[in-house]
Amino acid sequence: MLLHHHNPFHAMESCLQLNGISLTPSLLHQTLICLRHSSKIALSLFHYSLSLPSSPPTSAAYNLMIDIHAQVHQFDVCCQLIIQMGQQNDEDSDSQPNFTTFSILIRRLIAARFTRQAIRAFDDMQGFIGSVDSTHFCFLLDTSHKPLEQWISSPARASSPSSTPLQPRSPPCHMQLPCLQQ
Repeated sequence: MLLHHHNPFHAMESCLQLNGISLTPSLLHQTLICLRHSSKIALSLFHYSLSLPSSPPTSAAYNLMIDIHAQVHQFDVCCQLIIQMGQQNDEDSDSQPNFTTFSILIRRLIAARFTRQAIRAFDDMQGFIGSVDSTHFCFLLDTSHKPLEQWISSPARASSPSSTPLQPRSPPCHMQLPCLQQ
């Protein structure tokens, strides 16, 4: 219904209110799963859910939004969502950033070959979740190792003996993440 009746010039709530649908945290989560490939509509629905007085979105909903936007390399939106999570009330621990939040972001950054930004995200993780231990660091090493393994074992690489070495790709200027810079 949201995909067929989405109008960018009207608020998301008009479609839901006209059909008498009240948004619960579980309904929000399931709807975001269905909107995985429509990041703009998902973000619009998520912002609408933030305006509801009933209950704020859970960390699972935030993590899903971060994953949806990181898939399409909208890392600035991911960064804003993490900052927004960190600004939630401390007593509401269900919407605070956690290791899963940062693991989603780090995995997507490394898949996009933004390794430096992934390392910055790892460094910033301590400010949001508290302590960082060796399992977190092992995750970073393991995740950053996988793209290199895939590049080395790729058939195109094996067939061309004069291939150039893997060069780190630096992001364009608009991709610099303010929350991930020191």
